[in-house]
Amino acid sequence: MKVSMKLFFSCIIFFSFANEALSQFLVSGKVTDAETGQPILGVHVFISQSQIGSYSLVDGHYELNTQERRTFSLVFSHIGYFTQVFEIANLNANQTIDIELKPDVKQLSEIRVDGKEDKKWGRYLKRFKNTFLGANHDKEQIMIKNDFLADFSYLKGRDYRVDNQPIFKIDNHFLGYEVEFQLLQFQESKGSAYFGYSNFIEMEAANTGEAEQWRLNRRDAYNGSLTHFFRSVLENTLGPNGFGATYITEPKDHKDRKMDFFENDVRDPLRIKDTQVQKSNISIISMSDQYYEIAFDQRLEIVYFDELDGFGEPQKSEIKITAPLQVYPNGIIKNPEVMVVFGFLADRGIYELLPFEYNPETDK
Repeated sequence: MKVSMKLFFSCIIFFSFANEALSQFLVSGKVTDAETGQPILGVHVFISQSQIGSYSLVDGHYELNTQERRTFSLVFSHIGYFTQVFEIANLNANQTIDIELKPDVKQLSEIRVDGKEDKKWGRYLKRFKNTFLGANHDKEQIMIKNDFLADFSYLKGRDYRVDNQPIFKIDNHFLGYEVEFQLLQFQESKGSAYFGYSNFIEMEAANTGEAEQWRLNRRDAYNGSLTHFFRSVLENTLGPNGFGATYITEPKDHKDRKMDFFENDVRDPLRIKDTQVQKSNISIISMSDQYYEIAFDQRLEIVYFDELDGFGEPQKSEIKITAPLQVYPNGIIKNPEVMVVFGFLADRGIYELLPFEYNPETDK
């Protein structure tokens, strides 16, 4: 989904909860069939967007060890069953979570066996990959190992949307991750959007050269990304990070903030698409030190000046939201389903997707 103005602020918000020593917590339980009560073997249990995951044993038991203290989605996924999601807020103690999964007979009956022979399906798959994996993806570097499971049977026209796709198993040799992605929503029209639950397993590099290349590729994928942008917004470092200078008024408690934008700065990346005189129509509200809610009117334009697009111009993108964005302190969006992306960032997909644990400061 490829400074003329001085900064009016110097304070950077330090998130103490991100730096404090974290305890190890155990999330465990049992997964059973909702109809038969029998344990289910091989259920993928994972924290979405992270590298933390495991599988249920023959008795249905699972265990996850984690230091996550943020609000996160615990996902239970298995082919032939409806995916179950359990929301955990600020994990600070061991938890036992038993889950019953409901069988999804339709999912099993609709697995394709003739996909390669269906030309229409093949055309949709090609377009789907171009958006989902990323317009700039290298076919030699990334592949969906089970793309034959993709279901495009209800699509019409050039603009299309698909829902509740199976768990795609993806090998991304560009960044060095095996990714499992439960795709819930995907659309391709004037803008692109996809939403689902993801889990990452770091690949083992064949040699130091490959490991170094992965490090460089991850750094490039992070720079100019939406994660990089929103982290810069929350830390008041838009200018130093190449996104331009934005004035943010800071109340004493740092809890509620308003953002104002200046049209006369050529490096200012934030311009609301409206002809009226703008006021403070972007707000940031802290949600119990877990994440921030960012709300704005109309479309938000982002310009990344440190890299150029294919036409030799700064990278330009726009985002539109249907509800406030929930953004973690590191810039990762908790609810991407409320956002549609246009422009340069709309072409960046799974090919450049990084897990929650990725930190550019430590990956040097």
